[in-house]
Amino acid sequence: RGWCRFEIRISSVVKHKNNLWDLSRYAGAAELYGCARQMKARRPPPMSPNQVAREIRDGVSSGELAFTASADMDLVLTQYCEGFERAISAYRETAGTKVDRISYGGVRVGHG
Repeated sequence: RGWCRFEIRISSVVKHKNNLWDLSRYAGAAELYGCARQMKARRPPPMSPNQVAREIRDGVSSGELAFTASADMDLVLTQYCEGFERAISAYRETAGTKVDRISYGGVRVGHG
């Protein structure tokens, strides 16, 4: 489930708040906006690449996380670092605009 952990962590950084869904919250909605209302997830605050690397490496060492191919761990850590850096760069470019206010777990952060 190492890839799942990566997807949770990277989506908290790069996904728009309306595009992060928790499928376990699906309650039968038949149209897109109903699904969005039912399954909209609260995203956890983003973690630094070092924190994610420690979490994933510790998880693999303890047996809590696993990858089908052992090389995948290094791949997801590289992808997370690159995605995190791109997201932070994009955030800096929008500082002071409405775009730079983000909500994590119901708490709004950012300028303005």
